[in-house]
Amino acid sequence: MGVVKNRRLKPTGFGLALVRAYFDIDKGLVLPEVRANIEKQVSDIANGKAKMDDVLAKSLAIFKEKYDTFVKNAGRLDFHFND
Repeated sequence: MGVVKNRRLKPTGFGLALVRAYFDIDKGLVLPEVRANIEKQVSDIANGKAKMDDVLAKSLAIFKEKYDTFVKNAGRLDFHFND
């Protein structure tokens, strides 16, 4: 990622290819819903609406599933990086 005029970030070609590859394998690796959901659950812990152990177990299960999906489909990365 490079910095351009007005200190704005401009993604590199590699960065864009990486995002496209992640999106192809599991949209949840790119879209903000997973992070937003976890942030809401953390707020629920802080507000006494959820138990930390339950949130932790659920979050770990989500990321394990994402990891397993990514590993299973890692061969699809080549498509996005071959010219």
